[in-house]
Amino acid sequence: GPAIEGTTIGTADNPMKPKAEGKVTFVPAKAGEYYYICAVPGHRELGMEGKIEVREKGSSDSAPSAATVASTGNKVEFNLSFVMSSDFKDYAFNALPGQPRHNPDIKVKSGDTVTIHIKNDSKSFHSFGVVTDPEDPNSVVWNSAFKSADNPMKPKESGDVTFVAGAPGTYHYICTVPGHAALGMDGKFIVE
Repeated sequence: GPAIEGTTIGTADNPMKPKAEGKVTFVPAKAGEYYYICAVPGHRELGMEGKIEVREKGSSDSAPSAATVASTGNKVEFNLSFVMSSDFKDYAFNALPGQPRHNPDIKVKSGDTVTIHIKNDSKSFHSFGVVTDPEDPNSVVWNSAFKSADNPMKPKESGDVTFVAGAPGTYHYICTVPGHAALGMDGKFIVE
């Protein structure tokens, strides 16, 4: 079918140049399959295409990681501290790499009401969230965010976040300030 109005970058007659970038945003009119392709003749046939699947809101086969569940009434609490080495090379939770309690695994059951007590014991700014993808600080689930990269915890500040653990799976708790999870502020959050 034809391209959705406003979603093209370049044309077959005036294609993107090497190293060029572009961004397109669209709101699908309905559920279904949409394709993104290279419009230069022959390129789609060589594999330059991809599919976007749009599901109805509330569809039973939507991604389980975003699913919310009813609270079981069981309450669990954990303590986490943001820590950093004095040379600012090692970032972690609770203890530096090689020390006991470094980035401990947190295990809960689906439906548990979880409270995380968070303290910033470092000399930098931080924020917290449970995410589906530790490389994407915007993939926070279950309203588990505490502070944000735009409004972070200052050194020596503390606070709590409470949320209901969702669908079973392995998630990550991270510092949601961009780059901090990759530097080591990344632990497993396991929902059984």
